[in-house]
Amino acid sequence: MSIKDRRKALDLSRAQLAAYAYVDPRTAQLIEMGMNHDAACIHRLEATLGALEKGEPPPEWKDAVDAEIEAEGAHRLSADPSRADS
Repeated sequence: MSIKDRRKALDLSRAQLAAYAYVDPRTAQLIEMGMNHDAACIHRLEATLGALEKGEPPPEWKDAVDAEIEAEGAHRLSADPSRADS
């Protein structure tokens, strides 16, 4: 069953699922349409649906996602040649 079908079976709006999975609603829409293949976002959507289908609370994604964003930002800053000391 697709993410969209699973979401609808739980009577969730796309915005609700996106909020639970800590995914941008537009990204969730593109994933449902098969136009985005971001593995991390798909994983969060599927894991969130899995928990909700079992009657469990959705996983807490905020801290993990924020840590990924922070690490990516630090990596980008360290690779930015314009930030090199003169």
